[in-house]
Amino acid sequence: MMSKMIIHKFIKIKNIIPLHALKFNPMKTTKPLFLQFFISSVSAWLTYLAHEFFHWLAYTFFEIKTSFELNTIKVQDHSEIIPDSKLLIIYGSGVLFTFSQSLYCYLRLKKKESIWLTALLISAFELRLLAAILNFISPSDEGKISLILGVNQHAFSFLLLGGMGWFIYKLINGKKHTIKELTLIFLVVFISIYVFSRIKI
Repeated sequence: MMSKMIIHKFIKIKNIIPLHALKFNPMKTTKPLFLQFFISSVSAWLTYLAHEFFHWLAYTFFEIKTSFELNTIKVQDHSEIIPDSKLLIIYGSGVLFTFSQSLYCYLRLKKKESIWLTALLISAFELRLLAAILNFISPSDEGKISLILGVNQHAFSFLLLGGMGWFIYKLINGKKHTIKELTLIFLVVFISIYVFSRIKI
């Protein structure tokens, strides 16, 4: 008799509150504010630094003397003429790494939730988005690649942002983070990239 009453009450509760609503969704767990700030800032700086590091590797591979500052690479001998074939690799090295970073993070995020992967994906996108905006003032890496290839200065930039923008769209549409979290990451990454670009060391 008692078991029948328990079963009857369970059925009534189930009809009022669907079981799936009672399930805990770890994807929606809000991270501490300080942790979001820290991860977003570090991800932005690492992305910027890695981008410049791969430019430096390309210069070094071609035995072109440069000085590696914190946020830029400067050629020491400005009179040296560098063939377009080498310039394509030099300019493309940093861009290719940043795109690869965004692709890797996107593919990993399809399998698991990670605020680090999310911040690194957004950092890669925003770094190239800012480069695309500055490309209207002075040729960015993508702009220089486009000019060498003989196409519109913004062609390669738009193509690259199209792919990375799709990753961002899927990230937002996947709803693994709250809008508040994503907005905060976007904002902190933007500020961090700007601050990093202004450091003179």
